[in-house]
Amino acid sequence: LRPPSGSRLLNEVFDELRCVVQEGRLGQPDVAQDVLEFAYLAAKPGSFHDGATDIVDLTAYSAILLDAMEKYPASSILTLWMVEALLSIYNAAGNHRMQLAVPLFV
Repeated sequence: LRPPSGSRLLNEVFDELRCVVQEGRLGQPDVAQDVLEFAYLAAKPGSFHDGATDIVDLTAYSAILLDAMEKYPASSILTLWMVEALLSIYNAAGNHRMQLAVPLFV
């Protein structure tokens, strides 16, 4: 894996990963870089500022990250970034944190 560039938009990378999931390619080595990029962008401070991101989107982002954690269990770098991203999403959820807490922490 290369260090994430951070040059793409979070929604753009998410849309690509959603297509990858639908195609059944999540877990393949060539997709790992996109997963890293998505996790980096989601974990980056300010990614979810002022509650501007809808809880539906936060839930979808969490779902992709949780699926990716299952598909790349041997990658400590990916796991580190995905956990950081999940914590950022959890913190951004505001009053909806409990909706995310069950799938994230149970």
